[in-house]
Amino acid sequence: MKRISLFFVFVLSIITAFAGKTFEGVITYEAQVEFPEGTPESKAHFMKDMMLKMGGSEKTIYYAEGRYKFLTVKGEETEEILLNVAEKQLLLLDKKYGSEDMVYKAKGTNWRAGGVVKKMEHGKETAKVLDHDCKTVSIEDANSTLVVYYDEKMPLTPTDFDRHNMEHFKVIANETKSIPLRWDAVMPDGTKISFVATKIEERKLKEDELAPKEGVEIQDISKM
Repeated sequence: MKRISLFFVFVLSIITAFAGKTFEGVITYEAQVEFPEGTPESKAHFMKDMMLKMGGSEKTIYYAEGRYKFLTVKGEETEEILLNVAEKQLLLLDKKYGSEDMVYKAKGTNWRAGGVVKKMEHGKETAKVLDHDCKTVSIEDANSTLVVYYDEKMPLTPTDFDRHNMEHFKVIANETKSIPLRWDAVMPDGTKISFVATKIEERKLKEDELAPKEGVEIQDISKM
């Protein structure tokens, strides 16, 4: 009887350990743009080029509990966002005013607040992203409907995204408690901009993958 009790304690400890484990690793996403049927080819080509330069053609998310780095390729430049919850620090890599030199801008408040959510609804069916069976949730605001695909087997800590409202990431994190593997922004005219995971690396991240670049100045702009 004692052996059986010890066995169940052992099994319960394993289940508890895995239940509390968050995803750690790197996810790469590729942008896709679709236009409504009948859109002139010249217009579609021009609009796609503009959208990819403004919103990004590729994204990479490095995530470990309490820290993350977002990289977005926009034309010849790469936007970088770093978060360190323990140090209460949200950094944006940007060019110094009137210079080509780079600087990290430290933000202390909500960053790029998203639109007001008018409606949110969970889908009843699953969809495949790579080899993951994903649930969906749609988030509607005044400008678009965002459809997010997520796998609950890739959990995150929702509070890590409390200050990251861009593309409704705070809402997504709290609603799904998972890393998104795809999100589609559908505009009122039917144009759809998607970011779809093309590669997932689940591994322990190195410090230099989450830390600011060495030698780059950090400016506190939270009170400006």
